[in-house]
Amino acid sequence: MARLRRAIALGAVVALAQWRPASAAIGTPFDPHESMRLQKDGPHLKKLDKAFESHLESAFDPHLNLDTIEEKYEKQGIYFDDVEPLKPHVFTKAVVNHYAKKPKYWRQRYYVNEEHWGGPGFPVFLMIGGEAPIQPSDVSHEMFYMNTLAIQHKALLLSVEHRYYGESNPTPDMTVENLEFLTIDQALKDLELFHSHVTTKYRTTDASKWIVFGGSYPGNLAVWFKQEYPHLAVGGIASSAPLLLMADYKEYMEVVSNDFTRVGGAACGESIRNAMQALDDAIVEALEAHPSSAKKKGSKKASKHRRGVRPTDHNATLYDVLTLCEPIANDMDAMVLESIVKNQFQGVAQYNDFNPVNIQATCEYFASVTTEKPLAQLAGFLAMASPTGCYMSTFSGSSGMSTWRHRPG
Repeated sequence: MARLRRAIALGAVVALAQWRPASAAIGTPFDPHESMRLQKDGPHLKKLDKAFESHLESAFDPHLNLDTIEEKYEKQGIYFDDVEPLKPHVFTKAVVNHYAKKPKYWRQRYYVNEEHWGGPGFPVFLMIGGEAPIQPSDVSHEMFYMNTLAIQHKALLLSVEHRYYGESNPTPDMTVENLEFLTIDQALKDLELFHSHVTTKYRTTDASKWIVFGGSYPGNLAVWFKQEYPHLAVGGIASSAPLLLMADYKEYMEVVSNDFTRVGGAACGESIRNAMQALDDAIVEALEAHPSSAKKKGSKKASKHRRGVRPTDHNATLYDVLTLCEPIANDMDAMVLESIVKNQFQGVAQYNDFNPVNIQATCEYFASVTTEKPLAQLAGFLAMASPTGCYMSTFSGSSGMSTWRHRPG
């Protein structure tokens, strides 16, 4: 437990999660489980068509790139056939605070796949949810290692959602005060209680050995759960788990930058740097011209504006060019927007082999739009990377970004 406590003390900064569009707003964590299918079945890049009509003939087509990715898997005997959707289950006795004298309950979502299970006495494989909504494909898609192992070992497949993510909310909103229980300790206790629930509901026996799976931050949870509850799991498989935690991990972005330069040359890296600098400059200008800033300086014009209305030409330009969900109003909003944009580049680099928009396609895109202004170039890339919806641009107490910035610690 001492090791776990030290990890918590460090803040338990987790590795980059992928980002995916959720509802109308883009910026919640991207999930690779559905990304290829969603983008392949989705519309062509209409925003790019409109913004860069002169480059249509050479425009990147994610649909064709996805066909290449599928062919790679099919050569390994893995096919992207449609799977009958699984209905979510709800554990109604999840506990808000495991250390409270009188427990309060909340509803925790999970998925179950019994298709290959041999029944009581056969293994149980649990995919631990992380800082993103869980998906039915977690326990059904054959491209995932856990699911292929389940076929071989006749295992019961489970995926449980992490507190405060997806539809598993212990509190009515996401204010900082209500994030008190977003901790690693509480998450591990959730898994212990969920283990008990499954054992009872599915009448598993001592012969039903549990193995927990996780990638990135959930990979940490898999390791810590096995360490903390060795009697509940015989093993844990942690993929890309950032167990050697570091604060202010700038080296990660250095690797991302080197990836783009290595693949696309110095010009690609320079184009991305210029685009991000243009974003930073636009944000600074928008914040300096915002009514809240003017009010501090004693301006009489501040009363003419209200939050949710485009308050300045600078903010309106940023709002329109990048298709923001709302204009930015303060430093926290700026942090959210820049983090989300930065993470799009991180996602391209980290998931290059499996991402419809990979490093090569990104560099080719920037090379094709050199006549556009850097901010417009960035807007086109964002449209290509996530072609639907608007970009989250506010840090609000009820938004999913609150839980993303306050990850378990």
